[in-house]
Amino acid sequence: MLLASRFRWRPDVSFRRIDEETWILSPTGEVLHRLNATASRLWELLGEEPTADSLSAALTREFAVDEERARTDTAAFVQSLLEKGLVEVVPDEGAHG
Repeated sequence: MLLASRFRWRPDVSFRRIDEETWILSPTGEVLHRLNATASRLWELLGEEPTADSLSAALTREFAVDEERARTDTAAFVQSLLEKGLVEVVPDEGAHG
């Protein structure tokens, strides 16, 4: 389930925060992505390898967003980052295979 998975920045992604925005260069170097202040905060939290659920809780707490909206927005945000190749799922250390 997406909300229970942990995520992190891909190591080959470059980014820089400028004022309230974060600018992210795709791994191919062909696309520059701009995040607003709210998305920038979520991006910052990805440095701690959080679950999408904990990102959602931070959104609720820090931006006074109701829980349902925070969960929906966070899931969409993380899914978008995954599709753009900017983040990756942290492997489950307990998984065997």
